[in-house]
Amino acid sequence: MISRATSSFPSVHHQGLQMFPDPEGFVSPSEESGSSGTTSHSSSLLFNLSILKDKLSEVQTLVGVILSPNQSLPEPTSMAISSMNSIIQEIIVTATSMMFTCQQMALTTPPGFERDANLRMHMRAHGDEYKTNAALSNPIKNKGNLLEGGRECLMSTVKPKYSCPQEGCRWNQRHVKFQPLKSMICAKNHYKRSHCPKMYVCKRCNQKQFSVLSDLRTHEKHCGDLKWQCTCGTSFSRKDKLMGHVALFVGHQPAAAINNSNALSFSAKLEQQHTLQM
Repeated sequence: MISRATSSFPSVHHQGLQMFPDPEGFVSPSEESGSSGTTSHSSSLLFNLSILKDKLSEVQTLVGVILSPNQSLPEPTSMAISSMNSIIQEIIVTATSMMFTCQQMALTTPPGFERDANLRMHMRAHGDEYKTNAALSNPIKNKGNLLEGGRECLMSTVKPKYSCPQEGCRWNQRHVKFQPLKSMICAKNHYKRSHCPKMYVCKRCNQKQFSVLSDLRTHEKHCGDLKWQCTCGTSFSRKDKLMGHVALFVGHQPAAAINNSNALSFSAKLEQQHTLQM
């Protein structure tokens, strides 16, 4: 029984020769700090990952041996436990080497964050030494370049400017008082609202016409609601907007009474505002 159990489970010495790599194969911190290329870091990570894969398979085998219900003698169990301790030490060494390699890759090969705040947040995870103001400062914003004329300017990303293609428009780049548009969507909506025919007609009032569909949808939300409509024909979706309109233009009144208990108070406020303007 003893010889059969030991033959089914490899010895510690044989297992170490078969699965454990040579100690010279591990990448030491000194060698890792000397290599600055991305290829060496990638090779080191792949090598350590293959080692971890072998160690985890060994751990799974040893756990199966230790927890086997058919195990009647303590000798294979003690051998498995001693082998487990050595495997755990190898896993710790490999994981430490991988962590050091990742730190070196983060320092020598930046991951290329789109935002400066994301890069600083990433550097904080590497330790307290990167939490200082000097380490987290943006070198692009603080360092200037000397041009041919001797002027010093800051390196900054030039934001694109969008203009209207219609000649004579104020938002056209050839206009004297040119004002650029913020985005391509703003340029498209401006061109549709100002220079395109209004093809969308409101089916409720049959009066308002729009060239942008979203403007029609916004108009339909309060179209036909006489509750916030002025005698001039302008309709409003909110009471405060109508009050501001009536107070601004003398002679304007709400087109319909408000069907609630605040009708008298609302009319009194309007009369009071007109009295103050007089």
